[in-house]
Amino acid sequence: MKPGCSVYCSRLSCDFVQAQFIGPRQFCRYNMFNHYFFGGDSSRSFYHKFLTTSSSDDAGDLLVVIDPPFGGHVDVIAFTLQCLVDDYRSIHQGIDTLLSL
Repeated sequence: MKPGCSVYCSRLSCDFVQAQFIGPRQFCRYNMFNHYFFGGDSSRSFYHKFLTTSSSDDAGDLLVVIDPPFGGHVDVIAFTLQCLVDDYRSIHQGIDTLLSL
């Protein structure tokens, strides 16, 4: 991480118990197997705000860490990761980004 760089963290999970410990500004209820946001428009807005902020001058880079449930199909997880990449690229059109799986 670059000196003086701030870290903006967000968690997407279908485990609502985590929201009690993390708080609504960093948590969004999400199903990674079908790229579904349980909170509707407000959750999707949270997600888009995070992707938008991830490329601002003070944020810099984006790191995605996943912890899929045991037994989850790799092709379904790959689909979700591709959705994240596509969403990131659509938000940051015109920015030269290196984003790969």
